[in-house]
Amino acid sequence: MRNQLQLQDRAIELFKFMFEQRRPTIIRDLGAIGASSTLLREAGLKLPELISLPDIVAFFDDCPTLEEGLCAGSITRVEEFIDVIKDLRCWVKHFYDQSSIPELTKIKALQRCCRFLVTVVGLIWDEYKTADGDRRLQSLQLIKAVLQFFDWLCVIGKEHFLFYEECGRENLGFVVSRCTMALS
Repeated sequence: MRNQLQLQDRAIELFKFMFEQRRPTIIRDLGAIGASSTLLREAGLKLPELISLPDIVAFFDDCPTLEEGLCAGSITRVEEFIDVIKDLRCWVKHFYDQSSIPELTKIKALQRCCRFLVTVVGLIWDEYKTADGDRRLQSLQLIKAVLQFFDWLCVIGKEHFLFYEECGRENLGFVVSRCTMALS
């Protein structure tokens, strides 16, 4: 009995890991099994929705802009931001090459998302020093998620989403200045 419970706990963690990746083949295959939704519900899980680039871009577009008063204090849904960053990474990793969206449209959308994330990190970084304990922890989590995403883009050879013609020089300056501040 004890071994079954350990196996069950490990299986639940495995499903959570698979659902974070949101691979379409896994989601479709599990969705095709009739009783899967009931079994998942009993374990406190559910099949995730497939990731779509328009939904991710819409999330960022729905956030207030700098002109509308975007500031670190207006980013209250840190977990939601981190989830969207994870979704963006999964979309680039698993869906980018398979998507029927025109190439230039995909590139421009991802560049827009990266530019917005640079702006968000800049604002949160500037207000980090004056934040209280809980807000500081949330700020660090968000900064870490964004910077890990940027690092991952560079590692897989998709740095053109971050360092492109219009804002590449600014973004590079941002990365260098933040790294210098973090190291000093």
